[in-house]
Amino acid sequence: MKLGLVGLPNAGKTTLFNALTQAGAKVAPYPFTTIDPNVGYAILKDERLDKIGQIVESEKILYPSIRVVDIAGLVEGAHKGEGLGNQFLSHIRGMDALILVLDAFSDNANPERDFSILWLELALSDMELLQRRRDKLAKEMKGKRERETEVKYEIIEKAIDYLGNGDSLKDKMSEEEINIIDGYELLTLKAYIVVFNIKPEDIVYGADSGIIGGSINEKVKSSIVMSCLIEEEMTGLNNDEGEELKKLYSMKETEIDKLINLGLKALNLIVFYTTEGGIIQGWTIKEGSKAREAASIIHTDMAKGFIKAEVVNYNELVRIGDLKKVKEVGKMRIEGADYTLEDGDLLKFIFKVKS
Repeated sequence: MKLGLVGLPNAGKTTLFNALTQAGAKVAPYPFTTIDPNVGYAILKDERLDKIGQIVESEKILYPSIRVVDIAGLVEGAHKGEGLGNQFLSHIRGMDALILVLDAFSDNANPERDFSILWLELALSDMELLQRRRDKLAKEMKGKRERETEVKYEIIEKAIDYLGNGDSLKDKMSEEEINIIDGYELLTLKAYIVVFNIKPEDIVYGADSGIIGGSINEKVKSSIVMSCLIEEEMTGLNNDEGEELKKLYSMKETEIDKLINLGLKALNLIVFYTTEGGIIQGWTIKEGSKAREAASIIHTDMAKGFIKAEVVNYNELVRIGDLKKVKEVGKMRIEGADYTLEDGDLLKFIFKVKS
């Protein structure tokens, strides 16, 4: 699963990428300095994992992660290929969810304007894709008219009209209609998070209050205000230095962990845990996934030779306070390959390697 960072040039995307992944990618001072996307992993600082680690007395903790992609700055006219737009849009289309980074720090900052530019480019790109699909279906219907093709044609026509009027497909179309066109990887149907990138001093003076609103709220339900510059600086500090910086800017906590959790929700992911050989590890998986799918994430042999899974949820484990006692009091469940995982499950897979 991939979380893409999108924004106009110099909005702070790469700075945010560095803060999320601690990768130290080059920050582009001009548009198109970077064409190929930077790729890294954002580590989810999971407090539940720390607690499980204490209970099972693990020697090592491995936190779950999300793949993050920093895509080069989008410009007005990108849907027509301007500013290497087609290449950038193809990168965006391959993402599972998107973070839109908006400039709220520069002297001429106008987040509403920038959001409108970004959304229009994404919508126009979707319209062009849908128009090509519609034209292809029209040719098919000339030869042989089938009701399924006609329905798809009508839904695509409806989607084109909505996008042309500046409407959100998620608000205007039924779930059934969206399912029919969802396979086209439409940019405007992806899950979005908006980051308002403010100046460090604005944190102190509370300039972030009231920044969220207008047309942005109509199309994107998830947003966060932060200084990407401060968040990037925090990644290079030890705990004491980090606390000093937070005190300097009157910050109770950093915003990066909040953003990663929003990304987890946007990607529709949950976290499960395993403990083996003194290592406790967190893993991300799509909500609704089965036990065999979880086993395959760890190793394909586990999935192929799956026999059963021993399962206890985090809340139950913490309530009892000891993994051995969980078994003694009969709270360790035995589940089969079709068991649907719950967020916070601790699993031990029993399997046999097939020769």
